[in-house]
Amino acid sequence: MVDNKPTERAPMLSDDEFTDVIGDAGSQSGLLVRDWYEAKITSGELRAVKKATLIQPDELVPLWFCSECDWRNTPSHYAHCPGCGAQIVKE
Repeated sequence: MVDNKPTERAPMLSDDEFTDVIGDAGSQSGLLVRDWYEAKITSGELRAVKKATLIQPDELVPLWFCSECDWRNTPSHYAHCPGCGAQIVKE
């Protein structure tokens, strides 16, 4: 049985970082925005996605590796790595 409950995690923007970036002006609306996107991330509706590139060590062999997790045989036409889920960006 798979447990699909959200895991506990720290906000992407801590209270201290929030104050450094936003300051006191407009902090209530900023906090509402942060709470909104944090709730979306926690529920799974919004994902913070890593980006990766594909590495092909030998141009003669059609074999690629993910730069984030070293997943082997990642096809070059994939949009996301099957190993770590990182978005594949073209260089």
